[in-house]
Amino acid sequence: MQGNSYVTVPEVADSCGLSYTGLEQHLLFYHKDLVKRRIRIRKKALRRQRKGEITGRGTVHAPSPELVEKYAEAVHLYATTPMSAARIAGKTGVSKKGFYEHLQRWHLDLVCRRKNIPYEEGRLVDWSKVRKYNPATKAKYAEAIRRLKESGLPTAQVAAEFGLQPEAFRSYLKEHEPELYARKGMVRTDTGGAVSRRSMEKYSEAMHLYGTTTESVKSLARRFGFNDCSFGQFIRRNFPELVEKHNEIVRKKGKQNK
Repeated sequence: MQGNSYVTVPEVADSCGLSYTGLEQHLLFYHKDLVKRRIRIRKKALRRQRKGEITGRGTVHAPSPELVEKYAEAVHLYATTPMSAARIAGKTGVSKKGFYEHLQRWHLDLVCRRKNIPYEEGRLVDWSKVRKYNPATKAKYAEAIRRLKESGLPTAQVAAEFGLQPEAFRSYLKEHEPELYARKGMVRTDTGGAVSRRSMEKYSEAMHLYGTTTESVKSLARRFGFNDCSFGQFIRRNFPELVEKHNEIVRKKGKQNK
């Protein structure tokens, strides 16, 4: 045995013109340490399979030369382009099912790299970490993301500019561009604080009325269909100056009515 290569006793006997049973008996009697070493290797191999190494059956875990040649072009395209496996199979003339199986068995590292999840040879893959988007989807959003970073425009406006569904675009950003998602999802207040852009858009008209009239939080919430507790907490937490302004208007109105 040299490196990762593994030759069985029958193969050695055949290549040397010896009797298999005779060679086996000779090894058991005169080379017990060698036999024990091979047994340890095979026992260890039962617990894991690594490409190019020995399996529990004493054979090398590797695709046949015929399979390597058959899928060579498809594997190359899968490793170097964002094309889907199905499209690659069609382009290279191989069976889609066969190519999928070949990738899963012999090129799981490439599959995991595409899906952006950890991979370690011989260990089970945690498929719960599989991302939802393939490289073709990444390419689809690339220009929109660049535009979003450079322009400072709202996410919905950029999505519309590129013909994207806003919520799908936001979901992609949340998973693959979390810092950008967080930054675009927040706006700065006049006092330097950060609040949710969506909450600001939701509450903006009601907040304007709250800061310019005597209408209460509960009344405004009922009028606009908000939860009054959530609306009130949002104002108190992020715009305390608006609360003071509203209270001042209420006080002045009260004095006028006396």
